[in-house]
Amino acid sequence: MSDTAEFGLSPEKIVSEVTSKIKAYEDQHSGKIQDIERYWNAYKGKRPRPRPYFDVPYEGVSNSFVYETTRSVDTLATTRYRIMTAHDPFFNVLSQRGDIPEEVLYTISALHHWQLEKIQYKRNLRKTLTSLDLIGVAAVENPWVQWPDNVTEPHWEATGFIPRPMSQVFFSPNAITIDSADFHGTLDVVTKYVLHKKMQSNPSQSVWIHQGILDALEKKNDSYMSEAVKLRLMNAGYKDLEGNKELAMYYGPLEESDSY
Repeated sequence: MSDTAEFGLSPEKIVSEVTSKIKAYEDQHSGKIQDIERYWNAYKGKRPRPRPYFDVPYEGVSNSFVYETTRSVDTLATTRYRIMTAHDPFFNVLSQRGDIPEEVLYTISALHHWQLEKIQYKRNLRKTLTSLDLIGVAAVENPWVQWPDNVTEPHWEATGFIPRPMSQVFFSPNAITIDSADFHGTLDVVTKYVLHKKMQSNPSQSVWIHQGILDALEKKNDSYMSEAVKLRLMNAGYKDLEGNKELAMYYGPLEESDSY
């Protein structure tokens, strides 16, 4: 069983450091985060309330009767998607040395095609292109996924292709790009059932420390949530915040714990 104390780490210090880094990122890039939310509202057809003409800068094509933002973004994203996936399969498995039999190459190609179907690659690719054409940037996570996720010999394994909303991504605020950031991470809204499932899928506690999950589950009301978390939940359409938790996945050094 894993225990943070075995590595000289304090759970309280870890939570405090990660929380402070998320807050620092959101404070420094609050304008960009608000811009992203405004772009997505324009894409969804949520027009701003009528204002005096010279009160605020013009919101582009989102104020027109026909939602040109949605139509133009979908046109660009669909065109890119069709070009990238015109062939089926849209990739070729080749032998660089020419010593692999054709039947083996066919088997490998069929396996890759089957894996892409399981991870819903085309669906996620289309979502990624929508984000790319709307706000000019897209974040994609490539985790190693399997099913079922709590067995030693799963039915299938693959590298995932999961687009992440930029409003739920954070990295060191002094970095120009995510690649050069000292740390980065993602934010997810999860329910109590999801946390229970993660705990049950890892009985050895090599990934999830059970006591930490149980402590989070005991905090039932939303008074423990920060205002930034509440705002993200409400923007995502959540009205009843009770029972929902924010799960932060952090990748980087723990400076306060002197762990690099």
